[in-house]
Amino acid sequence: MAVLDDVKILKNIADTNRDNEINIYIRRATTLIGNYLNLDSNATDIENTYQDACIAYVMEQLSKKGNEGIKQYSQGSESGTYGSELSENVKALLPVPYARMMG
Repeated sequence: MAVLDDVKILKNIADTNRDNEINIYIRRATTLIGNYLNLDSNATDIENTYQDACIAYVMEQLSKKGNEGIKQYSQGSESGTYGSELSENVKALLPVPYARMMG
């Protein structure tokens, strides 16, 4: 629950109204991080071990809520791209992915 609590602090959320939504993003974060790192760990291990990466992913998802179908945006001199995978900011908080041996 540490990720949930930290996200709520960062987003200044005092009640539990958005807990279910945030928990869905946390679950997605642990799945994407596990896949990116080629881990067989359970979600709780990933959430606890890579807590900062989970928080960063959830914060990104909350900030782009309502713009899920948009791939790119431009507003004045600011522009950006939305992806469905882990951003470079989240990947920077993770170790190099493990190589899986086949066979």
